[in-house]
Amino acid sequence: KTAATALAQTYYALTKKPIIMLRPFLTYGPHQAPRLLVPSLIKKSLKNEKVDMTRGEQTRDLIYVEDVVNAYIKAAKTPEAHGEIINIGTGKETNIRFMAEKILELTKSKTKINFGAFPYREGEVMHFFSDVQKAKKTLKWEAKIDLVEGLKKTIVWYREHEN
Repeated sequence: KTAATALAQTYYALTKKPIIMLRPFLTYGPHQAPRLLVPSLIKKSLKNEKVDMTRGEQTRDLIYVEDVVNAYIKAAKTPEAHGEIINIGTGKETNIRFMAEKILELTKSKTKINFGAFPYREGEVMHFFSDVQKAKKTLKWEAKIDLVEGLKKTIVWYREHEN
């Protein structure tokens, strides 16, 4: 990612072609790979399957895919963004344990989560969220869909598309 960003910045500096580097944070929503955290939790919750995970104390900036798409569209229409690196997120930390419990609540699942079943990965980043000031200033953009609404939309999609 670092090399690609450096290459894009160099290309922009040399050619002034309209290159913008957007950095979406933890994106979730329909069609996501089932091995990832949010869809995995939703699928297991809908099937009332047991879930093993870490203690869930990490925080992440979770952003719904529709907001990410809107950021890309906005960036494509904003010449002031050319050559810029812009974080795309909510700017809010969400505790992973809270998010997992919210999924259980929203699915009305009988799933039991075994928090602490897995150790944290070596070098685990405990807090990861975005500074969205440049997105607000340069793109005049900010995320519109909060976590609960995004999870509800994602759960509806999985209920309609998964067996």
